[in-house]
Amino acid sequence: MSKSRALINGAVWNYGAQISTVILQFGYAAVTTRAVSAQGFGTYGVALTVGAFVSLLANGGLGQAAGRMTELASARTRGLSAYGSMLGIVGAIALFLTADFWAAIWQTPEAAGPVRWMSLMALTGPLFGLVTGMMRRLGSFRQLAILVFVCNIVGMLIGAFAVSIWRTPSSLLISPIIAQSAVVLVGFVLYTRLLVGRWNFAEALHDLSFSWKLTAARLLSYVSGNAGKYGVTVSLGASTLGVWNRTDVLTSVPFNQLQTAMVQAVYPEFRHDISSPKRAYNTWPDLLGLVAWVALPLGALVAVVVPSLVPILFGPGWEGVAALVPVLAMAAAVQMIVIILGSAIEALGRFKLIWATQAALVIIQVAAAGITVATKDWTPVLVTIFLAFGVQHVFHIVFCSRTGYLNVSRLLRHYGSAVAAMLVIAAASAASVWLLHEAPLPWGISIVTTAVLLSTWALWRLREKLPPFRIAREYGVF
Repeated sequence: MSKSRALINGAVWNYGAQISTVILQFGYAAVTTRAVSAQGFGTYGVALTVGAFVSLLANGGLGQAAGRMTELASARTRGLSAYGSMLGIVGAIALFLTADFWAAIWQTPEAAGPVRWMSLMALTGPLFGLVTGMMRRLGSFRQLAILVFVCNIVGMLIGAFAVSIWRTPSSLLISPIIAQSAVVLVGFVLYTRLLVGRWNFAEALHDLSFSWKLTAARLLSYVSGNAGKYGVTVSLGASTLGVWNRTDVLTSVPFNQLQTAMVQAVYPEFRHDISSPKRAYNTWPDLLGLVAWVALPLGALVAVVVPSLVPILFGPGWEGVAALVPVLAMAAAVQMIVIILGSAIEALGRFKLIWATQAALVIIQVAAAGITVATKDWTPVLVTIFLAFGVQHVFHIVFCSRTGYLNVSRLLRHYGSAVAAMLVIAAASAASVWLLHEAPLPWGISIVTTAVLLSTWALWRLREKLPPFRIAREYGVF
């Protein structure tokens, strides 16, 4: 199997498991949304955000450090395992003891209980990152995908039962806690030799240096990514954050799963570009072009079609979700492209650029959050999501162009064709939704079905002229 096929195979297994999880999450969300109020989901969202901050500090970038290793020596991986265990214990204790403080910061006193539950996530978070990063580095994509999928199913089944009984924000955390803990437990059983035994921090110092730098970058990214949610919660209340949280289930979560699958598959390969940009010059634009061709049309489809499905999925009382879906769907689509290039630069170890870019984003997002708090209008926060992604991507493209890592003209051609495809998909989706609402039901369904079939047939006949197909053929995928 060629390297290109191996990467695609890894991404397919990753995404197959994750998108299957997302589909099950829709059912899980349909149950939990009817059991917990918007205010409860807002409280849950606060706990997730606070827990993510502590877990970020505790995780130490161990998964990425393992993923870029040229050789998985047991002395190094055991050192990272011991380090991760200590980080998890410290993070869990700190989060448990400071729960009331974080709830006061977010002006949501009822979040203290769920935040304490999040300490269990902080406990296993570093080891979860290490286990999954190591399995990706070993190329065990299929094994990892099955493991994560099964653990997620078990977590959701137990979690849905718990939510249906207790109907509290804290009960919403049972599912992710069980799923993450199960992955860590099974991972240690499978890779005992690499994770358990005598260890030496000296062997892992190089990897720890990378993880510390990555943690600093992740911290800046966390602030820029959550400043808006903080402003919305403080100015408009936890119930508004609950609407945002439910919208994420339909938009950001599926796109993030696809994004994660792609990044996890290609991240270890970026290590080959650390010493020279020669391979990356045309390969990176092609990779970004493929991502754009997937993300932008899919984002347009979700933005147009999903709002009409919200009442069916979540029931009454969630009208705000339908209005927010188009914005967050397109933001998630753009983020996929931005994160792929950012991950490549991260793997190169160019942290000065990453820190400078994230610092600029923090300024933008904090300013937008301040305006939202002052005006009690969250439009500035939503607008600056796109502004922040645009600034980050432009910074990264300029850097890669100047250092010889990116053929910009090739990249812009790919982006132009992907945007054109996005506009066509948006127009066709809007027409289909209008027909299904306005035309008599049998006629509307017949027309839309016929149009979809004809479009699929035409795309297949013209596939050789489509940029994503040509790129995939060039790299031996087909």
